[in-house]
Amino acid sequence: MTFDYIIIGAGSAGCVLANRLSEDGRNQILLLEAGPWSKNPLFHIPLLGPAIGVGNKRYDWKYRTEPDPSRNDIQQDWPRGKMLGGTSQLNGMVYVRGAAVDFDGWAANGCDGCDGWSWRDVQPYFQKVEHITQADAIHGESGPMRLHRLSRTHPLSDAFVRAHEVTGYSENRDYNGGDQEGAAILLSSNDGRWRSSGVSSYIKSARSRSNLTIIANAPVQQLICEQGRVSAVEYLYQGAVHRAISRQEIILSAGAINSPAILMRSGIGPSDHLADLNIGIIADRPQIGLNLHEHPALQILVRSKTKTISSQNHIWNVPTHLWNWWVHRGGLLSAASYEAISFIRSAPDVLKPDIQLHFAPYGLKRTETGLRPHSDDSFMIQVNASYPKSRGRIRLRDANVESPPYIHAPMFSAHADLETLKRGVGFAMELLKTKPFLAHMGDYILPNGEPKSDTELTETILEHAVPAYHPAGTCRMGSDDDAVVDIRLRLRGIDGLRVVDASIIPKPISGNIQSSVFMIAEKAAGMILADRFISQAD
Repeated sequence: MTFDYIIIGAGSAGCVLANRLSEDGRNQILLLEAGPWSKNPLFHIPLLGPAIGVGNKRYDWKYRTEPDPSRNDIQQDWPRGKMLGGTSQLNGMVYVRGAAVDFDGWAANGCDGCDGWSWRDVQPYFQKVEHITQADAIHGESGPMRLHRLSRTHPLSDAFVRAHEVTGYSENRDYNGGDQEGAAILLSSNDGRWRSSGVSSYIKSARSRSNLTIIANAPVQQLICEQGRVSAVEYLYQGAVHRAISRQEIILSAGAINSPAILMRSGIGPSDHLADLNIGIIADRPQIGLNLHEHPALQILVRSKTKTISSQNHIWNVPTHLWNWWVHRGGLLSAASYEAISFIRSAPDVLKPDIQLHFAPYGLKRTETGLRPHSDDSFMIQVNASYPKSRGRIRLRDANVESPPYIHAPMFSAHADLETLKRGVGFAMELLKTKPFLAHMGDYILPNGEPKSDTELTETILEHAVPAYHPAGTCRMGSDDDAVVDIRLRLRGIDGLRVVDASIIPKPISGNIQSSVFMIAEKAAGMILADRFISQAD
């Protein structure tokens, strides 16, 4: 089979690319996805996606990290979506663009040198994604992704916002406007009834196009490179190896874990690592798989004296939940993973917010099958360190497409990350002592009581910290010689191949990364089509 463009991975970025590149009927597009195309309608109900998918090996890659030397060799689960729509089908639907300074930092000379990726440059592509009712000049109102600010929130979520005002932080309803500082009720990627995923926002309207072929359950074995150009893909489907040929480009959108793994299986990566695995070397690219960054987090779980969503998780409450979901576009089934959010500075001398807090009027506990509701009335604050300096790497276990890669993700290899998170947790615990929370506070579930010393807080974080599930950076974009892709996302030194997903993000973004991945894919689609027009003109 021969196509103009072959897209590997039907996650957030791959869904965008499939839609935008197939808008021109002259382009023949193949979209390959390693996981299934789930037709289960429950995935589209906001709360149920993670409840059904996380921990389910059919829909979740169920990755597990290698022992973390910075945390007494703890290993942790890293859920990632393995289905059409990828992690956008399983995530918490927290819509955060990031801070303006994040993208201006990408573009700054002497830093990553990503000209064309400043806040001003990327804003039109965020707008192209967004569908917000009564949007203003800096937000989109006609994009495919419907966004929803919760209108029926729990009183505890309002208390969370008011508590920030007591500590000196103002309400900031538009934390997506470039300046994040402050607290607000969440903007989420759903419309109150249905999850806004890569499938619902981009594939649903494009799937009937005759020039778009989608093949699910088709993991990519390797890329085929001939004379310095990637020209074909070999993938497994129904027990056999198939080959698809590209006339124009192959676009790798398999995510921060799988994109570097596919490159390395294809002989593109660190030559010493590939030689150890007896993989033929096509191109020595030492930086592939490095620069893995992730937001370290701690979830604070507290018993509540006020009724919370936790106690509504019973069969007899189902009719009420269905009524609220369908009629009011609210309630438990419409819930994002959190209801409120804030961005604060961990210390007075910090120049920009470096801590993100999420608030949920319910508690979760981690089990072998994923996150499950806590049985007691409880609420939760998750504290993220927004700009970690710690870095990890992805490496292959072997050349087998079915073998999960090694994920080396030392959470606190940079001690500064631990100190930042400690200050963030300290702020959250002081927040819980303010007047808006006093009538609601029960005792701590996690940690087991408020830490009485710095040492106790350190031990609590080392034992209980979790990843925020925002892995990125393993195919870093930049203009320097060590960058994996250039500023147009083309793999350096090899023709016919781009990488378009979270792996190209050069440095951590303050916030949840799904909106940035959609933005990156929208911008990439424009660049791909523009480059083809230029080549045809030449």
